[in-house]
Amino acid sequence: MGFGLDYKIGLNTSLFAGVSYNRGLVNLVGDRSDMVDKFSLKNDYFGLDLGVKF
Repeated sequence: MGFGLDYKIGLNTSLFAGVSYNRGLVNLVGDRSDMVDKFSLKNDYFGLDLGVKF
C-alpha cells in the first residue's frame, strides 16, 4: 500500500514525495524444532520517498 504526489515547480522541475507500507505475507522461518524459541523475523517495511526531478 502506498501513495505519493508530484508537484510541478517549473518548466522541467518538480518535487515528489511518497509513503509506502509493505506487510510481508510469507513466513520465512516456519515451524522448525532446531530454531531458538525467541527468534522472530519481521517481514514488514515502511518507506518514505522525497526528491526533486529536473
